[in-house]
Amino acid sequence: MMLSKILGMGVVEHFLGIDVGYSRTRKSTGLCLLNVYGGVVSWDLLNVGTEEHMRMNNLRSLIPRGSVLEAVAIDGPLVSGLNLVNHYRTSDALLSRGAFRFRGKPGQTNIPSGQLLHKHATKLAKLVVGMETEGYLSISRSTHNNPVKSQRILEAFPNVFLAVMLNDAEFPVLNRDASDRFWEIAVNQRYLDMLLEILVPGAVIESTWAEVVNHDHRAALVCALAALAVSKNRYVAIGDPVDGDVFLPPVETWGSGNREEPWAQVELHRNVKIVRQNKGNHPNHEKARLILDGRSWE
Repeated sequence: MMLSKILGMGVVEHFLGIDVGYSRTRKSTGLCLLNVYGGVVSWDLLNVGTEEHMRMNNLRSLIPRGSVLEAVAIDGPLVSGLNLVNHYRTSDALLSRGAFRFRGKPGQTNIPSGQLLHKHATKLAKLVVGMETEGYLSISRSTHNNPVKSQRILEAFPNVFLAVMLNDAEFPVLNRDASDRFWEIAVNQRYLDMLLEILVPGAVIESTWAEVVNHDHRAALVCALAALAVSKNRYVAIGDPVDGDVFLPPVETWGSGNREEPWAQVELHRNVKIVRQNKGNHPNHEKARLILDGRSWE
């Protein structure tokens, strides 16, 4: 049962996470509504298919009418204005070099599977915006740099969101899904607990991370955590001002490498310099940037 219905009073903060799927044979899109009431955290999880009316129905069953969504995070490419593009984005390039190549790098937006993901992510973002337009819910306004919409809607990538929290020496040999392996380590090593403590000090969760066993539910919950992080202005964003950013957890949660800085920090700063050189890729690559808690992170 949803926390807001249980309490019946007080202000409940809601954060929506969407793991985008486009399978025609199974309900591969995961939905997560993360609820924060004071120091109590809960979540509600659903799966839905590709039919727009069913996605709408499931969103309505998940989100109480009149709710304010503090943020919405979607696992799929989102660009300025929720437009569609068909080129290799800056964020794709930043997460496809160095150590990131072996730690769940994203599919390129310009390839067929990337185009499908991009289209479905954009459709889902517009679906949630439409729910605000019709008065069913409200979405808080964006406070982060160069948002894709005036509403606080953002792109998350669960693989890398989890990966940056792992220590360099902890990475498994990947012969199965990366995000599930990273999730298991993050749960066992209490990295998710550390993240939640930073974002909601003293938080108590109604269930446990280990109870979330469905792949799509895990990814949707990670997206909801990204939404929470951005709403609290505790995040790292990577990308460019036009083609959008991918949002990662606070740098305080990042895993160590063989130097003083976290391994992902070293890799991303190196990758920004390389991507800015462009060398025949899209001109937006020259605008590659890193943002830490709303400030340039050079």
